[in-house]
Amino acid sequence: MNKKTIIFLLILSLTTFYPQISSNATAKAGAACTKAGITSVVVGKKFTCIKSGKKLVWNKGVMVANPSPTTTPTVSKFAPPTIPKSFPELEGNLSGIIYGAWLKGSNQIASGSSSLGKVQIFSSPSSDPGNPDPILPLRLTSQLYSNFSQPKNVYVIEMNDGDGPWAQQIFNKYSDVVYGNVKDAISQICSGKGACRGAAAYRNSAWDGILVMGKFPGKSNAEDTKRLQLGMTYSHEYYHTVQWFNGRNNSYNAPTWLLEGSANWVGNVVTFHTSYEDFVQWRTMELREQYQKPTNFNAAWVEEFLNSFITKKPANSKMEFDYYNGPYTRYYQYLFGGMVTEILISIKSSDSVMNIYKYLGEGKSFDDAFKSEFGTSWADALPYISRAIAAQFSKQVKS
Repeated sequence: MNKKTIIFLLILSLTTFYPQISSNATAKAGAACTKAGITSVVVGKKFTCIKSGKKLVWNKGVMVANPSPTTTPTVSKFAPPTIPKSFPELEGNLSGIIYGAWLKGSNQIASGSSSLGKVQIFSSPSSDPGNPDPILPLRLTSQLYSNFSQPKNVYVIEMNDGDGPWAQQIFNKYSDVVYGNVKDAISQICSGKGACRGAAAYRNSAWDGILVMGKFPGKSNAEDTKRLQLGMTYSHEYYHTVQWFNGRNNSYNAPTWLLEGSANWVGNVVTFHTSYEDFVQWRTMELREQYQKPTNFNAAWVEEFLNSFITKKPANSKMEFDYYNGPYTRYYQYLFGGMVTEILISIKSSDSVMNIYKYLGEGKSFDDAFKSEFGTSWADALPYISRAIAAQFSKQVKS
């Protein structure tokens, strides 16, 4: 091997084991580059290869904005609260009371079959539009109570102020028993003095339902109008006819707050049976006074309120106490009775309250009916119920 061959192999070995360093390895201003127009980003700065004289070099570069990291929005999943199974569990599961009752009602509506009887609707030409499909809330309420007997006929009278004679004629045709305020059924809703609001349910000797509906939203407050338009009023009043069909003449042996409060809850859950969020929003609106002034409605107040409708002896009051009248705002019967209804249903089932009326219809007292359904006396359950209701206000538990 001659000297030239040895030198060539030595150079070849050096180029093999020591790779060449690219002029593009790290771009920096003024450094050589290989091709005009190419770019390189170094530490947030973008350099471009340009021709400077006869050379190709990197320019001074410009800062580039770092792209914001793409974040996946967090979708919070609803975590169902624990539903209480007994009265002692109520205070520790306040959210579960509200949700549990709504869930059981919603599921029963979805699974129940309608037992709605024949419905006849009499609507005066002058009555304002109310619910666009009054049959729907009646049918959904029937599904909620598909495990119970229901009226074979339902007569719905929709009237405006000034429709008194017309409405009374229809009412008299189907009403053949006298009780309570039946004689004033029409004037109770439409006085003929520019006011026509609210609704009422009645029955005849065959226990058919008669619903009297004041459809004059223009003269009613916004809340009453909304109830009518959403169908709540129809559900509420039809539910009363199912109460009476099962409780018969003993229905009024239950306290007023159960009669009206359970009807109020039914109207709400039927209307919002597909949306817990909407149900909670409406419920919070109804109980706005109680949530805003929780100290006015502590456990002692709630207990006295509920028990006074059973004993008919309200504390610190000389006011005459009958089934509807007492020393309290009348609408409290609807609100607090609705909360008791939630408690009773959450503990057991959507049938629980109606079972009480069924027991009443069999001749049991309210105390016996309550104990037959829940295995404990009303007196023993009352403190737990009162504390749970008051705690929802004091702790601002709304859902």
